[in-house]
Amino acid sequence: MRVKYEFFSDKNIVLPYFYNEFLQSLIYEYILPERREFLHEEGYKYENRKFKLFTFSRILRHPKHLQNLRIFDFGKKISFVLSSPLNWILEETAENLIKSTYIRLGKNKLSLSSINVIPKKEFTEDISLRTISPITVYSTFRENKISPFKYYSPMESEFFVQILNNLKKKFFVYYGREYNGPLRIQILKFDPKHGRQVVWFKRRPITGWNLVLKLEGERDILYLAYYAGIGAKNSAGFGCLEEVKNVRSD
Repeated sequence: MRVKYEFFSDKNIVLPYFYNEFLQSLIYEYILPERREFLHEEGYKYENRKFKLFTFSRILRHPKHLQNLRIFDFGKKISFVLSSPLNWILEETAENLIKSTYIRLGKNKLSLSSINVIPKKEFTEDISLRTISPITVYSTFRENKISPFKYYSPMESEFFVQILNNLKKKFFVYYGREYNGPLRIQILKFDPKHGRQVVWFKRRPITGWNLVLKLEGERDILYLAYYAGIGAKNSAGFGCLEEVKNVRSD
C-alpha cells in the first residue's frame, strides 16, 4: 500500500537539513502504541538484522535553501509518500492523522489537507524505478572508532551485491521463505557528480544516491522492493522508489 500525505500551514514550513527524523517520528506517533513499540524496538527479524518494512520519500517540494541557517523553507504546503507492504501501518497513520486537529512537525504546526491512496501496482518481470529518497548501502566496521561506516556507491559492485542480498532478507521475513528466483539490477540513469546526497539522521551523516534503475525478478520480490524500499535505512527515509516509464539505458 502507498499513500501521499499533504499538509498545509498558516506560516512557512521551515525544517532543518536533518528533517528525515521528524518525518519518521510523525509516522511512529500516529501508529497505535503497542504496535509502535513492536515496530520501533523489534521489527521483523532475520538473523541479527531488524526490518521495519516501510519507507518514505523526501518532502516532494523544492525548498528555499537558507544555507547560513542550515534550514529549508518549504512555503506553506508540503507532501510526502509513505509506502509499506504492511497495510496496517498506513491505515493506522491515516486514521489517526484524520482525527488530529493539528500535527506537529519539528516546530511547525500543520493541518492535514489530503490523503491520497496511490492505486495498487501490478507487476510483471521487470520495472523501471527512480528514487524519491536516496538509496544508501554500507558496511559497519566497529573496530574503526574514527570511521566505522563504509558507504558504497553505484560505481562499486558491492553496492549492487548488498542491495540484492538485503532484498532477499526482506523477502524471507515478509513471505517466510527463501527467494531462489532471478534478480538483477541495471542502472538506467546516474550522475556520479550530482547523484550523491548526504542526509543527516540523528547526528550521523548518511551517504545516499539518487538514480534511475531497472529491477528484474519475480513479481513477489518486485512488489516488496517497490513497497518496502531497497537498500538500508528504509524506515529512516531511504530507498523509496517510484515507477518511471520510457527510460532508455545510458
